[in-house]
Amino acid sequence: MTASCNDVLALSPSRSPADACMSATHSHPPQSTTTMSRMRDEDDLELDENFLHADIPNTFRELRACMTCSLIKTFTQFYDTGCENCAFLQKADNRQRVAECTSAYFEGMIAMMQPKESWVAKWQRIVRLTPGIYAVSVSGELPDSIKRFLEDRNIPYRVQN
Repeated sequence: MTASCNDVLALSPSRSPADACMSATHSHPPQSTTTMSRMRDEDDLELDENFLHADIPNTFRELRACMTCSLIKTFTQFYDTGCENCAFLQKADNRQRVAECTSAYFEGMIAMMQPKESWVAKWQRIVRLTPGIYAVSVSGELPDSIKRFLEDRNIPYRVQN
């Protein structure tokens, strides 16, 4: 039985993907360390340019979910960078807007990294959103002015009363 790259990565987290794949499959001729290093650098650059994602919470304290899209971040992250999906709500640098448009009351967490390939993203209707951590459901009440703003623009919101 031949191990796949993913199997080896799961067993050997300290090894680089290129090194793990080379030793596991033996399907490629050996390459110099310089060539492998250059390949890894190019792959990393490609990932950085093509893979945009929302801030991932760095603590379980102060977690909040956006009441419009259900993205989960800390209060500080919403204040510092806003919501990657709801820039129109202008949460960045606005403590009152962060408090009004996010909720500490939510259920479940979904780590959605490949939206187009995820059945969970389809089930939650978050396929078109930025990869990140999402709540299964959010409880709270948006201010009437924000509700009107969203309804006037046909923007759905996910909060449940």
